[in-house]
Amino acid sequence: MRLRLERFNVEPAKVRSLLRWSTTRARTAVAWRRAGARAGRTVRGAGRVTATLLAASALLWWFTGTAATQPLASPEPPSNLIAVPADLGIYLQWDASPTPVRQISEYRIERFREGDSAAVIIRRVPAGQLSHFDSTGLGGVEYRYRVRARDWFLNDSPWSDPAFATYRDPEAPAPPDSISVTVNPRGLFVDWVANQEPDLAEYRVYRAEEGQALQQVAAREQTQYLDREALTAVPYVYRVTAVDLSGNESPPSDSVLGFIPDGIPPGRVTGFVAEGTAKG
Repeated sequence: MRLRLERFNVEPAKVRSLLRWSTTRARTAVAWRRAGARAGRTVRGAGRVTATLLAASALLWWFTGTAATQPLASPEPPSNLIAVPADLGIYLQWDASPTPVRQISEYRIERFREGDSAAVIIRRVPAGQLSHFDSTGLGGVEYRYRVRARDWFLNDSPWSDPAFATYRDPEAPAPPDSISVTVNPRGLFVDWVANQEPDLAEYRVYRAEEGQALQQVAAREQTQYLDREALTAVPYVYRVTAVDLSGNESPPSDSVLGFIPDGIPPGRVTGFVAEGTAKG
């Protein structure tokens, strides 16, 4: 290369400068082309976003009959709410809000029971659905229901007039388990393991002298009973049932036999639990 440059009387420094200039121009041209391509993609993307927004605005106009920038008044409330008890649930039905259905997005169902700190929304149903079956309550409990409409702008209507119904549970609890009888200085102490049903109301204790019919002697919320009327040296048979809030009574537990022997000295007897204390 050097020989050729000397032959044509060209200085090497000038050639190197020319090469650097040419390379810089080429890189600049490539950079401009890339920038132009990116700008084109940005413009095309902005066009697609604009088209999407226009389509959404047109769709919203069709649903609501008003411009997207114009706020809607709150919907009118639904009416004629009824609550009808059924097995394992409560059937709810209401009339639609007078507000056009295309403006309503959903109905919200509220439930409240005495003793709760606040009402809860138990269900949201589409605007075209005007009924709901509530199967999540507790048997024997009275609930208050209300319904309101919500539009596409998240405006809520006033609540409907309330409707009341009591959850009906046709299934009886399981019989109590692990019944035992121990001697107490004041009588016979009967206890058992607690049931797990959430709607349990009470336990009923039945007693009979051996060979006679059972008779109820107590109804208790606790899992223990002290029979102060038991007589010395008289055998007694005990059975316990569980009752839920709907009044369903379980089958009786297994029978257990207890009696107070003659000649028990006064004082503490090992193995009993005093009335009103937890078993431990």
